[in-house]
Order: sequence, then C-alpha cells, then structure tokens
Amino acid sequence: MIPALRAGSIHGVLFVVVLFSLVAGCGQSEEEILARIEKQLRELAAEWDGTPYRDGGTSREGIDCSGLVQTLYREVFDQELPRSAKAQEKACLEITVESLRPGDLIFFRTKGIGPFFKRRHVGVYLSDREFVHASSSKGVTISSLDDHYWKTKFHKAARISAGEEI
Repeated sequence: MIPALRAGSIHGVLFVVVLFSLVAGCGQSEEEILARIEKQLRELAAEWDGTPYRDGGTSREGIDCSGLVQTLYREVFDQELPRSAKAQEKACLEITVESLRPGDLIFFRTKGIGPFFKRRHVGVYLSDREFVHASSSKGVTISSLDDHYWKTKFHKAARISAGEEI
C-alpha cells in the first residue's frame, strides 16, 4: 500500500495535484508515484491471474470485472468503489486515452451496438496500453487496448473523481 494514498478523509484516486500535495517534501516525482501504483496493480494482477470469471463473483473462486476493479481499488488505494460496472462508470470523469495513468478505469460495451448495448465491461489501466480485467473467457488476465476485440468494444477511459464520496 502506498502510505500517501491512505491519508485521512481524502476519497478518490489521488492523482497529479493531490498526489503532489500529499508527498510534498518526500522527494517523489509524479512518475515515481505512478510507477509504484502500476507495480502494486501488476503484483495484484499476478496474484489473481487465472482466477475464473464468475458473474457476481468477488473471490478467488470466481470474480467478475467490476468485482475485480472493486478489489484492486480496495487493496491499492484503500477505497471502496461501487459494485457494478455501471455504478463505477457513473463515479468517474471521462478522460482521453492519451491521458490514461495506472489505476484509471477502461470501459467497454461487449454486446449489442450503439444505444442497444447489453453489457458493460471494466478493467484497470496499467501502462503501455495494457489493462487488467476479469475476462469471461480467460478469467483474470492482462490485455492490450490494441487487441482487435478490445479496440472494437472500447467505450471510454475514465478516472475516479478525486475528493468525491462514492
């Protein structure tokens, strides 16, 4: 756990300005902080790797995408996120793909088209266009945004609002 991310009553993923204010005088750059977040996320992803997908699941016996996101946020950021992908999406601010940072969320629409989509999918961004998620076919895995399937299903990149109660 990054100690600065457990600070008092601050809620939300703490990026840029808030992170700098928390570590002022600690000599940590934004890049160092983001690298530590990515490292923690990748370590947890490795621990969960291969855990089977189970709709509504929240354990190593089976987990779904939003349950994995909720678990990763609890472990890395000491923050509770909503349980469903829809509610997680509502708790975020949309950002550009170019501004993605470790810990940001990636949302997909996996069934249906346009306004008639039937399923949401969510993952946590790592770096270099990779994200960790609970895939219905592979279980917990790391995938690339450049993969043809995920390119065609991409909906938006988003960041949890800093300072907002969830």
